[in-house]
Amino acid sequence: MIDDLRALAIFAKVAEEGSFSAAGRALRLSTSVVSHHVKALETRHGVSLFRRSTRALSLTAEGQRLLEAARRMVEAAEEGLNAIADISADPAGALRLTAPAFLINSPQERAIWQFACRYPNVAVTLYSSDKQINLVAEGFDMAIRLGAMSDSTLRSRRIGTFERCLVAAPAYLETIKKPLVPEDLARCDFVLLEMLPEKFILQRGDEKVGIQPEQSRVLVNSISGARSA
Repeated sequence: MIDDLRALAIFAKVAEEGSFSAAGRALRLSTSVVSHHVKALETRHGVSLFRRSTRALSLTAEGQRLLEAARRMVEAAEEGLNAIADISADPAGALRLTAPAFLINSPQERAIWQFACRYPNVAVTLYSSDKQINLVAEGFDMAIRLGAMSDSTLRSRRIGTFERCLVAAPAYLETIKKPLVPEDLARCDFVLLEMLPEKFILQRGDEKVGIQPEQSRVLVNSISGARSA
């Protein structure tokens, strides 16, 4: 089928230009390539599309009937390509996206509203949540995510970097033995985020240490909740 579609487009151009050489120039193909595609089309379907002579090239009855369909095919393809070209030049429609709630008033969120102002024909819906959302199941087009991407068929692109650090309330530190090495942190009482793994990695240069908290009395589902705790 793919070979036939290509050959039909070339056949229509030959009929329009009146010769294989003229069609080749218009399509930027060699005359032999143009002739090969038309001949292969004729062979596959057992018909002659052109009457060939040293002076002229004319359509057979079968060629005349096929030409109308070939022209419609080419016109439909051009119409479709022009339609997507218009879309890419001037975006329009609905865009549903989700981002972590703590990005409110961040440069990333401001970039979203700048996009909305730049393209007034796009209706933007932003759902702010620290929960991991299934984009396909819940009908979202895009998402801003933090951390390593899990295996996915979805496309992703890095738009920035961030660093996480450990913090503690001074009043809490007064109640425990001062941690001297990273492993001592495992005995501290942590506030954990529901959407993140309990085990976390501390890194300095090329050195990495994995910490698995031994206890945590507080589990929250949002960054703002973790800050409050």
